[in-house]
Amino acid sequence: MLSETPFEGQRVEMFVYVRDEGGKIVTKVKASIEIT
Repeated sequence: MLSETPFEGQRVEMFVYVRDEGGKIVTKVKASIEIT
């Protein structure tokens, strides 16, 4: 769903999963990106 609001100043939060060689999730990192 797209909005007409510009993305400036918005903050995007996402979770990045880090896996080992066996494909098992070892850590979950929360990344916060601010769009300027």
